Amino acid sequence: MIKKYKIYTIVILVLLLILYAIIRHFQIVDSFELINTNHPKTIYLIWRNMMPVAGNTTNVGFGDKIRGAITLYQYCRINSVNLKIDIHQDTSHYYLKFHSIETKYNENEIHDIGGDFTTATNTLNTLLSDKTDIYCVCNVYPTEIINEDKSFAKYLLELTPEFKKEIDTAETRLPTGYGIKHYRFKDELISQDMSNEIFSLCFNNLKNTYKETDVLMTNSTSFKKYATENLKIKIIDCSSGGEECNIAHIGTTRDFKSSKFSYIEFFCICRATYIDTYSEYGSISGFVQWPATVFDIPISRISL
Repeated sequence: MIKKYKIYTIVILVLLLILYAIIRHFQIVDSFELINTNHPKTIYLIWRNMMPVAGNTTNVGFGDKIRGAITLYQYCRINSVNLKIDIHQDTSHYYLKFHSIETKYNENEIHDIGGDFTTATNTLNTLLSDKTDIYCVCNVYPTEIINEDKSFAKYLLELTPEFKKEIDTAETRLPTGYGIKHYRFKDELISQDMSNEIFSLCFNNLKNTYKETDVLMTNSTSFKKYATENLKIKIIDCSSGGEECNIAHIGTTRDFKSSKFSYIEFFCICRATYIDTYSEYGSISGFVQWPATVFDIPISRISL
């Protein structure tokens, strides 16, 4: 009888350890909010492109917001500071499962954290030296990414069940093992027609390199229309119709319906097997760079 009791006790302890490991696995990515709430100081990251504040980076692109969140996560992990994220005035809160809080602050309390990681660290250290709570926006590049940072970002990017179904449906219309052919033009060119020389150069590149598994993404409606009319390249189908199909810059679009299709494209990128990208700006677009970084997707730059 005593032997059986010992066996039962051991089994129960093993089950409890397994349960604890599972809980830790799901909580570690949100450790500052779910576990380390005893930290004396808190950083509140504010996403609010539906209510932007003049003069700061509340209207940066979605990829830029992700990198800023990772940067703050790294700072908080290193310095034992709570991190809480308020997205209730941001279009993303209609699509992300992430539980947003609603913080109360004055407009002049929102700090724009910029510069490189070292500069941002110094700024945050100074702000927290005489404050318990700070409210900020941030699009600073993080330092070296580790798996915990990726886990945090994946947690942040979890979708509502309803929106996940829409992404699942969009993915079924794409080639198996699809990758992204991405062309990012300057914002002032978005509404121009195909007479612009850069469009011709990019189309020739696309025509000479595209594969059956490629899916075209671009911020130019004219380029997208011309490419699909002249090549058999796939695009993300827009089945909803109306304004939800518009190509929109998520950071500068206040209406969540107008930017919905861009969110669909972003989360289809997150599931791609490779990314080839061209950008008229000096660096790779954050719209593809951060899905590639977080989800370990091979990414290469297109040279014209």
